[in-house]
Amino acid sequence: ALSFVVLEGPDGSGKSTQALRLKALYEGRGREVVSVREPGGTAVGERVRDILLDPTLETMTTRSELLLFMASRATPKAQAHGSMTRSAATCA
Repeated sequence: ALSFVVLEGPDGSGKSTQALRLKALYEGRGREVVSVREPGGTAVGERVRDILLDPTLETMTTRSELLLFMASRATPKAQAHGSMTRSAATCA
């Protein structure tokens, strides 16, 4: 069966660490794992991520951040999920 797992939390809460552990667990059980992050996971998403994490842009408004997240989500996730099969587990 297909599993879709989303890890939520504030910056620095350990999401990436837990995603790596979960990936290792699923792969150890013979499951295919496709990991994506948001924003990110696509060429456009990675560029948006770079902008959002750029410390020189500290004056960016909340509205601007929201619109950048929306732009990243508008990018077809098929690029990131292209290799996913029905037996895949996804960590995001």
